[in-house]
Amino acid sequence: MDELYDIIRDVSPDLLINHNSFEAKGSFSLSFCVNLCTASSICLSAVRISASEECHLFSSTLHAHPTGKETGLTYIKKRKPAAAKSTTMIPEFCGAEESSTCNTVTSPQVYQDCQDAFDNGERNSGAAYTLYTDPESAPVLAVCQFDDQSGWTLIQRRLDGTIDFNRGWNEYAHGFGNPQGEYWIGLENLFYLTKKNQKLSIFLEDHESHSRTANYSLFQIENEESNYQLLVSGYSGDAGDSLSYHHEMGFSTFDYDNDGHPGSCASSFQGGWWYDACMSANLNGVWHDANNAQPSTFGVAWFAWKSPYSFKTVYMRIGN
Repeated sequence: MDELYDIIRDVSPDLLINHNSFEAKGSFSLSFCVNLCTASSICLSAVRISASEECHLFSSTLHAHPTGKETGLTYIKKRKPAAAKSTTMIPEFCGAEESSTCNTVTSPQVYQDCQDAFDNGERNSGAAYTLYTDPESAPVLAVCQFDDQSGWTLIQRRLDGTIDFNRGWNEYAHGFGNPQGEYWIGLENLFYLTKKNQKLSIFLEDHESHSRTANYSLFQIENEESNYQLLVSGYSGDAGDSLSYHHEMGFSTFDYDNDGHPGSCASSFQGGWWYDACMSANLNGVWHDANNAQPSTFGVAWFAWKSPYSFKTVYMRIGN
């Protein structure tokens, strides 16, 4: 399957109706329902029922759906885009009867990154946008954060431990989680997003609501042939510099070890990261609540501020 199946599986597995043909449902706005289907390579159509706000996503088109007698039902069919930035979802009928009077539903404009969204007038900070990080690949949903001068692309977030970050190479390569919750954008997307120079900003908050930031003027991820090697420099901020220790290290997961340690750091610390021997930071470690945050060397770690300690909230974002 793909990233949309991952979202349903991770956040609300009970909403998965049929794994084989990929049918899933959830409560979403019409625009977000459209956005989810647009960003998925396997979703070909969707049905949204306005009364219940249910959005049903399908890997097939109209013939597989019941005609339905619900009022306020909008059927949406994905049309192959003429260009990478023109994906359109077209309502086929509204209500119980097919109609030619339904308004066309167009998916939100898609962008290369959140700076591109900012440059095109977007200002809805915290919303999920459809990004084409690579014109030859499927788009990805990511949260954009905007300030007065730029757009930042959220690439990682930890909040409450609802998503398991102890995953294998393939999932870390392609991303997992919920863009509006705990999330990893994927190493392949990071490779394309950082082909041009990017800044990295890391936000950390402990369980006592104290927060600090670590900023880097250069952040770049190499391709898969280089094991998604990390290049990072130019620290500033008040959290201390824990990431430079991992400079020039390849990414490691429990099933693909590229660290500088005789053992497997990813297996020991239960999360994918740019381990050396082993770490000064591990933002993809095991999330712990306040009762188990200290001492914990196996948690969401940033040694330059607190060690041993597992932070409550962290996110990583990149921008120009």
